[in-house]
Amino acid sequence: MRERISKFLKKLSLVGVSAAGAVTLVISGSVGFPTVVPQLQPATAVAASSCPQDDVPETNILYCGVDGGSNLLQALQSFQNYYNANSDAHSGNPATHTDIQQIYNAIYFQQTGSKAGISTLFNSGTWFIGTAYDAATSPVKDHTSIVVSGNVVATDIQISSRCPSMTPESGYCQPPSAYPALTGADGKPVTNVHTRDGNWFFLKDGNGNLIHSEQTLVHMTNGVADFALWTPCGNALTFKPYVQSLVCKQLDYKLDSQDDSSFVYTFTVTATVQNVSNITYKIDYGDSATETKSVTNGQSTMSFGPHTYTRLDTDKTYTIKAIVNSQPQVEACQKSITIPAKQKLTFACLQLTSSLDSSSTATDQIYNFVGKVQGTDTAASYKFTFTNADGSQSTVAVNPDSGNPQMSVPVKHEYAIDTSKDQSFSASFVATSKTGLTFATTSACQFNGSTTHGPLPKTGPEGTVGIFAGVSTIGAALHQIVLRRKAKAVL
Repeated sequence: MRERISKFLKKLSLVGVSAAGAVTLVISGSVGFPTVVPQLQPATAVAASSCPQDDVPETNILYCGVDGGSNLLQALQSFQNYYNANSDAHSGNPATHTDIQQIYNAIYFQQTGSKAGISTLFNSGTWFIGTAYDAATSPVKDHTSIVVSGNVVATDIQISSRCPSMTPESGYCQPPSAYPALTGADGKPVTNVHTRDGNWFFLKDGNGNLIHSEQTLVHMTNGVADFALWTPCGNALTFKPYVQSLVCKQLDYKLDSQDDSSFVYTFTVTATVQNVSNITYKIDYGDSATETKSVTNGQSTMSFGPHTYTRLDTDKTYTIKAIVNSQPQVEACQKSITIPAKQKLTFACLQLTSSLDSSSTATDQIYNFVGKVQGTDTAASYKFTFTNADGSQSTVAVNPDSGNPQMSVPVKHEYAIDTSKDQSFSASFVATSKTGLTFATTSACQFNGSTTHGPLPKTGPEGTVGIFAGVSTIGAALHQIVLRRKAKAVL
């Protein structure tokens, strides 16, 4: 019984066109629609074989189906002529139906809830030739679907067809519980038209061949499918609209690290995804570099980077753009980043300070030195050179703490002094930066010290005589000065 039903429900001659071969026609208030002549299809029967497009046409809503094959304009004209005439009269049609408008208006009501009927659809929206697929071959796994121009526009098809008799003996539309009657906006059932899961109709044709697809005439309003029928039989479909949407929503970035030479960023692209599986994310870093990643699971976020921007001699602004599936650029997915110019490193000696330590003695002078540097670079090593009073030299090298490079370093040095004579001694300070910068020693980074000690007086008899001789000479001179002053006073 089931095999017999599947036989008369399946179509023989037309195979659904592929997505690549889909034809589209856009209709709007400003775009003209080709003239459709409201006349019946040829009513004179030429021969029975000239009409049927399947093996059991008595189950078809349009006995001979829609003319025109895969040509959209011809198929649409044929369908509109049937609808306007409210008849499926056609050469080779032995039993003309006059309930065409009632059936398709009821289908439109079941699909959209609109009581207006489908007459307005011929002058608005968009018509397509598409393809309906069974669950085994559908792009949407385990769901029947309708595909237009390569895009799924509907799933979970229900199909309405005629049931000339619902008696068990006839084999039509059995079991009756699986075929609810099609009802219109008035709540009344359409005579002998019933609905069932569309997947059941994808069985075998009259020759026993598996059928997986069917050519479908589809109407869409604002990108959403709202009416469809199979062209070989005119049987009407209800379905779940399958709206596909993919929009780049946001581009975010985060500074991962920076140093004197570069800034490193990571990026995240977020998209709004609805019923789209294959997505290609692309990011243009604004410096001639790009990166592309693709997914097949509809993933709505994608991470990029890390990406390094080199610091230049001047500030540089980069515009980063994220794009999904080659769509037009979205403002929210475009950001600008300014990378500051690299630092012009400087390094110089600030000063070498010195102070005499309190523990010093006449023969051991101890000095506390502090070498200081300045600039935008940091010090890597220090070197103090000490020239002692006897002319010898010694050096002290100091490496600053790598975690916190010092900009000043204290050093202590002891000079040995010979108190019997004048002496001089000195110190100098140099340093090397992390990038290898050095500076010449200047007076600010040098220290010069000295001591002065004359010979001691002689002692013993000779020394004593000399002392007294000197004193006598000085006394005689003073006595002569006093005598002269007195003589002048007497005069």
